Amino acid sequence: MVNSIKINLEMIESMIYYWKATSEKQKVGEPFIIATVSSPLMKPLYGSDFTEESARKVLSAISNREIFKPETKAEGRFWNNQMWMMEDLGVMEAMAASVKTLNLDYLVPALETDETIEQLDVVFLPGHIDTVYKAGNHLYVNFFKIAGVIDGNGPEIEDMPLKEFLFAKLKEMLQK
Repeated sequence: MVNSIKINLEMIESMIYYWKATSEKQKVGEPFIIATVSSPLMKPLYGSDFTEESARKVLSAISNREIFKPETKAEGRFWNNQMWMMEDLGVMEAMAASVKTLNLDYLVPALETDETIEQLDVVFLPGHIDTVYKAGNHLYVNFFKIAGVIDGNGPEIEDMPLKEFLFAKLKEMLQK
């Protein structure tokens, strides 16, 4: 039995500040960047091809308006995603609005499990290549995979309405 589903937008809120400030040519300080990339919420993104230092290098290079040469595909994708958000703040704001108003409480009765789980967390992250990461009772979702917010279809991930996609991934997670 699952008691609740919490949407965690902490990392996206931090990145909204970063994207807006950087697009307005403001310098985002290194302490902010380090605090962002070292957040425990960012850990699912890190592996051998993309580390905390990779994320820091990308965000620092963009903020400092330096040329960035990615060492891995994941670094390149992370850089490209950041630039995309700053290039069109309207798209970023529409994507953010779709998750800020997201409520998944109605899914709780349909998420069946033998375990008693107090809370499932859906965490939106500024990711790179993968769409989702799962760890414990946390479903980490790559914010950049949200589509359909501008063309009128409503938010989608992988050609599925956002709520259906999240429901399917939460069910998968519970079936471990």
